[in-house]
Amino acid sequence: MDLCRNDVIGVFDAMSRSVTTGKDLLTSLDADLGDGDLGLTMVNGFYAICQFMARDDAPADTAQLLMQAGFTMAETVPSTMGTLVSTGIIRAGKAAPVRGDIDAAAGLEMFRAAVEGIAVRSKAKRGEKTLLDALYPALEAWEAALSTGGDIAACMDAASRAADLAVVATAGLLSVHGKAAVFGDQSIGKPDPGASAIAMIMRGAREWFLRSVTG
Repeated sequence: MDLCRNDVIGVFDAMSRSVTTGKDLLTSLDADLGDGDLGLTMVNGFYAICQFMARDDAPADTAQLLMQAGFTMAETVPSTMGTLVSTGIIRAGKAAPVRGDIDAAAGLEMFRAAVEGIAVRSKAKRGEKTLLDALYPALEAWEAALSTGGDIAACMDAASRAADLAVVATAGLLSVHGKAAVFGDQSIGKPDPGASAIAMIMRGAREWFLRSVTG
């Protein structure tokens, strides 16, 4: 299956539901290593995107829809995580096909653009206990699934599962960025909140694909 504009809207609705369901968990994780506002940030940010996408005057072009959705999130939740996630959405929109639907190959390029944009904006590297530690494994899993002939649903499934596993691995890392860095060695043993949010977002997308494929 490929994604049309309405499918993209459906995916974001599913992402919004996922972070809303997981709000308390994200808040708890962030309270251990940050301000404790991550759950609210993600809920408000994705709610704003869904409200924007439902408007009659929302762009008919998927690329423009994604870019403006990213700007909407950035304006609604101008926190560190809100800025990074919105950057990823904007970059994905810029890399989206100018015409036609989004297939697995186009999805990979959009995903890659999103991750690279977040890496530049965050000034972080893999292994530094940030959202990138979920994004890079997910990107690699998508690429691997695509190389074996997987469609976009299979690629998303692989990417989401990789992100879930990567979150567990972040517990063994030392936080070196943001407010989490002040915890030093005490950050070891706790999963990264940002990576956890990414996994939760991707889990929502995976569930949307599962419902769409199975009918």
